Amino acid sequence: MFTSTIKIPFHLCDPAKILFFGSLYEIYHQFLENHIDAFDISWEDWFKKSYGAPIRGLKTSYNRPLAFGKTYKANLKIKHIGDSTVTFLFEVEDENKINHVTTEVTHCFVDSEKREKMNVPTKIKESFAKHLQS
Repeated sequence: MFTSTIKIPFHLCDPAKILFFGSLYEIYHQFLENHIDAFDISWEDWFKKSYGAPIRGLKTSYNRPLAFGKTYKANLKIKHIGDSTVTFLFEVEDENKINHVTTEVTHCFVDSEKREKMNVPTKIKESFAKHLQS
C-alpha cells in the first residue's frame, strides 16, 4: 500500500466548493502516476508504445464529500491481478480516519497495434504481485 496526502484544488470542484464526482478519477490517475515507480516499475515500462492500460471498469462509493482546500490521506493498493487486467483500490480519508471515497479501478492491457487485450506484461505482473493486498 502506498499512502500520501492530497489537497483538493479549486479547479476540480463544483460551485459548492466540493469535488465534482468525475474529478476523482483525475486525482486517482495523478496519484497513480506519482507512485508508479514505488511498484518498481519505470515510466518506460508503464508507458511503452507497444501497449496501453486504459481503464476498463470503475466501482466507486462516495461516502462523504471532498472539500476544496482540504488535505486528505490517500491510499493506493493493488487489489487483483488477472490475465489481462490489474485492479487498484484507491481510498481517501480525512484526518479522523473517516473514509470519504473508495474506488476500484480496473485497467486492461491492450496491444497498441492490434487494439486487442493482451496479457499483463511479465515484468509489470511480477512487480505488482509483490504488492498485492490479500
